[in-house]
Amino acid sequence: MLGDAFAGALRDQVEAEAANGRRVLVLATADAPFADASATLPGVAPAALVLLDDIVRADAPDTLRYFAEQGV
Repeated sequence: MLGDAFAGALRDQVEAEAANGRRVLVLATADAPFADASATLPGVAPAALVLLDDIVRADAPDTLRYFAEQGV
């Protein structure tokens, strides 16, 4: 989708954040509307990275065990 716009320092930063356990969304603008999921968009310019941390609570194993025991 992002073609050449997703290269170099941007790709390195995304891979580093992902390696640290974060989910990474790249927000970008394009010169044309999104129409085909398999096509590379023309004129793509990354605008921002959104980093999401998944924090697992200390009681998560107990909660999951309870749900499994309840057949959920």
